[in-house]
Amino acid sequence: MATMIRPRGPMILIRRLPRDQRVTEGGITIPDSAQLTLFKGKVLALGDGIETGTGLREFNLSVGDVVLIHDDPPTTDPRFRGASRHLIPVSADGDQFLVNESYIYAAEETNLPAAEA
Repeated sequence: MATMIRPRGPMILIRRLPRDQRVTEGGITIPDSAQLTLFKGKVLALGDGIETGTGLREFNLSVGDVVLIHDDPPTTDPRFRGASRHLIPVSADGDQFLVNESYIYAAEETNLPAAEA
């Protein structure tokens, strides 16, 4: 039986999307460790919202959105067991995380008009 994680409060469940492999014009593959620490993820579920003085504020995201997240280096703090401070792994394969909305930097827009020259 499959288990679905339901985020609470300001938390969002995301699945990390595969990173595009970068190759230079000379054919050298740039390893992940040398690339920026940003990655794309797909929103799988949203929490209840963010508590404000006047009630809950809904998210500016929807399930299915592709978002850009900062993947900070693992911490040496033993409470986090070498994991990121703000990405909480929830799957055995390490592809699903809970993350606070404040660590999501952008969402991809897919239906934008063509740029004018």
